[in-house]
Amino acid sequence: MARSRRVRLPALVKDKDKRKERNIDLINKVRECCTCFKYIYVVILRNQRNSLLKLFRKKLGDGHFIFGKNKVLRLALGVKPQDEINNNISSISQLLKGERALIFSNLTPSEMIKICEDSSSLEFGRTGSIPGFSYVLTAGCNIREKFTLPDTVLHKLGLETRIQGESYELVSDFTVCETGVPLTNKQAQVLRYLGIPTVKFEIIIEAFWYNGKFHSSNSCSSN
Repeated sequence: MARSRRVRLPALVKDKDKRKERNIDLINKVRECCTCFKYIYVVILRNQRNSLLKLFRKKLGDGHFIFGKNKVLRLALGVKPQDEINNNISSISQLLKGERALIFSNLTPSEMIKICEDSSSLEFGRTGSIPGFSYVLTAGCNIREKFTLPDTVLHKLGLETRIQGESYELVSDFTVCETGVPLTNKQAQVLRYLGIPTVKFEIIIEAFWYNGKFHSSNSCSSN
């Protein structure tokens, strides 16, 4: 006999309780960090990669990098002046939209900028990544000089080939990528096989809070 849907309710309630517990833990962690560190940075994440974020965390030393639900992070800091846990910290909260994260640290803005810049890295694009250049494989090029893949794989990627004399050439032009146009899955694979990175992993300081005052990114270099 098929199970009643009611049997699943306890599991759903349990999952909901776990999410609530995780959110509370995150709020408590953020508020604790606010009392332990001098600076709070809000940063923009571009083309994030888990492995590179892990390395970045190590560079922070005793600092904390917190990337979670923006709604929960805003709640932890306070969304409005009357809710904020420290003076002017709600200005940081207002910036938490999209791919943003918080960094709690005693490092000065100039020191933090250097760590962020040193952590940037060119990476292979993924489906949906937006390249900053165009690249075309022209008809007649010797495909074996660029790929060591079997014919079946090349054809699946959309690369039609033919034998011409002693060379194995491309039948027609193949647009690998176009400036500003999101990559398809096949294009991303071709670029990876070619060894061509198309995006840059970056952590960009948007603003920071220090000693009860909010500062835009323009103030970073002067601190």
